[in-house]
Amino acid sequence: MECGVRTAVAARWAAAAVIALEAGFVIGSVTSRPPAQPAVRTAQAGARTSRLGRTTSPATPSPTPSPSPTPTAGPPTTSTTVTLQVGGLSRSYRLIRPTQPVADRLPALVILHGVNASVDYEVQRDGLLPVADAGQAILVYPAGYEESWNAGVCCPPASTDGVDDAGFLAAVLQQVAADPGVDPARVTLVGFSNGGRMAYQLDCAQPGIVRSMVVVLAVPVTTCGASAPVSLLMMANADDPEVPYAPGDDPGVGLTAVTDVVAAWRSRDGCGSTVSAQATQGQLTSAVWSDCRSGTQVQLVTYPSGGHQWQPGDATTPSMGRRIWSFAIAEPGLEDPLPQ
Repeated sequence: MECGVRTAVAARWAAAAVIALEAGFVIGSVTSRPPAQPAVRTAQAGARTSRLGRTTSPATPSPTPSPSPTPTAGPPTTSTTVTLQVGGLSRSYRLIRPTQPVADRLPALVILHGVNASVDYEVQRDGLLPVADAGQAILVYPAGYEESWNAGVCCPPASTDGVDDAGFLAAVLQQVAADPGVDPARVTLVGFSNGGRMAYQLDCAQPGIVRSMVVVLAVPVTTCGASAPVSLLMMANADDPEVPYAPGDDPGVGLTAVTDVVAAWRSRDGCGSTVSAQATQGQLTSAVWSDCRSGTQVQLVTYPSGGHQWQPGDATTPSMGRRIWSFAIAEPGLEDPLPQ
């Protein structure tokens, strides 16, 4: 009896095994999937049909590798602080250089900040950084002695401490002119307020050290007999309380008027008395004397108001920065990079 039962049970297990194998499953697996079988693709959907007639989803294609990300462009400029020893003091200047210059040798602007102004503040105020970003010029910002320049009788603490700013700036200009990326014939000294007075002082101490100057809201504080021809762009606000614009406008500061300084500079450069070009742009008026000795020119740009402040311009009136670009950087085929 026991043998017969065992025989019957064995027969039933054998039959179950056959059915399981026919179904493609392995007995005893918790989860299972059919072994690979030859598949037939339908003409329409491309689905797979198993030997038992069951339809499964088509295999998912391997994902296409994503292209490598495009390298992000680097910054348009580099900024370096250069230190040098002058007159027993450690002095420095910031050098802002384009990473993609438009030419092998570029013009350079050496920009002197106003009193009580840092280099960072001057970079923000003048708005000239886009010129370097566009690869058109190298910007140089010397740092004054405790944010001041010794422009003769002006301005403390540099003047009261007898700081040799003329020697410092002469060393800066020498290094800038020797830079292989700078066109030494196109180095322009730019000065705002106390920095403008310092530009006059340096020109007086070392005539011809630069071939062009830009002076913003400043006149000389001392007389000077310099005779070397130098191109000059002078920018003034007619209502400036610190700088008289015309004779008789002196607000008690004892300074020479802007128009008199321009007349003296025209005489120094051997310019004719007749204006070569005049223009009005928005609120701004300009006069140019270009028939000067040695190819120099003198320009006077006047804003009717603004006090003793840098003029940012507007939709119709060019900013002071744009006028500097036109004077010192612009050339045929070069696009103005400054925002309107």
